[in-house]
Amino acid sequence: MLKLTMIPREELHEDRRSSMDAPISVTEEHLDVLSAMLKQEDAYESIDFLAAIRSNQQNHHSVLPKHEGKDAAPPKLVDEFCRDQIVEWKYRVMDYFKIDREIIAISMSYLDRYLSRVPLIDRRIFKRAATAALHLAVKVHQPDKMRMIGVLSDLSRGEFAMIDIAEFESVISETLNWRLHPPTVICLVSRLVNILPTIPSTPTIEDDEMATCLLDFSLFFAELSICDYSVSVTQKASTVAIASLFNAMEGLGLLSSASASSRYLHDFNELIGRIAPNAELDMEALAFTKERLWNLYENSEEFALSNDQDSHEGLNQLENLDNPSTPTKAEADDATSTISDSSSPICVSRHLRTATAVLA
Repeated sequence: MLKLTMIPREELHEDRRSSMDAPISVTEEHLDVLSAMLKQEDAYESIDFLAAIRSNQQNHHSVLPKHEGKDAAPPKLVDEFCRDQIVEWKYRVMDYFKIDREIIAISMSYLDRYLSRVPLIDRRIFKRAATAALHLAVKVHQPDKMRMIGVLSDLSRGEFAMIDIAEFESVISETLNWRLHPPTVICLVSRLVNILPTIPSTPTIEDDEMATCLLDFSLFFAELSICDYSVSVTQKASTVAIASLFNAMEGLGLLSSASASSRYLHDFNELIGRIAPNAELDMEALAFTKERLWNLYENSEEFALSNDQDSHEGLNQLENLDNPSTPTKAEADDATSTISDSSSPICVSRHLRTATAVLA
C-alpha cells in the first residue's frame, strides 16, 4: 500500500495556496505560459532506463572471464522497487518538513533524466543520486527551506556525507545540461484546470466548493503518478496531467456518462491543440494512464481511510434504522453536512466511474 494521503488546499504551504487562490482569469499571459510548458516537454523527457540497466547488466555479465562469471556475484542494480521506495521516502521527508510536494516531482524529474543518461549504477550510488536530486530541487526552487533539510546526510545512516551530496548535485546538473525547471504534472494540472470548459455542477456542492474538490483530487492523482514508473517515466507530463483531471472529474460525477466524457475530452483536446499546435494527445496512452492512476489511488492509504470512513457511516445508518426517531434540527443539519462530505474527493473511488460507464 502507498503510504500517501491527500493534503487539502487549506493545509498546503502558504506560497502554493496563495497562487492557487488567485482569481481564475485565463489571460494571454496564462495561455503563453501553458503553451511554453507544453512545448518544453520533449526537452525534459526520460527514457525507459530500467530496460537499459537490465540490458547493460546482461552485456556486462556476458563479457566477464569465465572464472569471474561463475564466482563473481553481479552488483545489485536499480529496479522499479528501488524507485518506488525512494519516492515514498521523499514524500515522508517533505511532508515532515512541510515542504511543497511538487519538490518531489521536480527531484524525480532530475533523477529519472539522470538515469536515462547514466543507466548502469548500483543501488548505493542510486540512493546518493536520489538524495542529491532532492537537495538540488529544494536549493533551486525553495531555497528558504534549505536549513530544514540539512540533515539529509544523517538520513542516509552514515552511507555518505553532505559533501558527497553536494558533489553529486554538480554531476546531476551538468548531466542534465542545467535543465532544472521541468514542467511537472502538478504544475500542469494547476494550469490546465483553469482552462477547462464549463462543467455542470452537482446539486449537492456549490461551484466554488466543486472547483476546490476538483483541484484537490486532480493534484492527488498527479502526486500519485510520481510513484509509478510506467506512468511517471514513460508517459508525457501533459498526458498524466490530463488523465489526472479527467479521473477527478469522472470520480466526482461531473461527467454523466462515458459518451459525455468522450465528447468533453474531444473538446478539451481541440482547445489544447489551439494553445500548443504540436502538443498531440495520444488517446491510447491517456487510457492506459487513467487506468494506472485509478489503480494507484485504490492502493493508497487515502483510499483505505476513505473506505473505513464509509464503513463506519454505513454502520451508523443501520443502527439508526434499528432505532428510528424524529431527528432534531441540529441532527438534520449534521446529516446534510455528511451528505456533502461524502461527495468530496476523499470519498470517491473508481466505482463511480464504472457506474457512469454502465449508464452510457
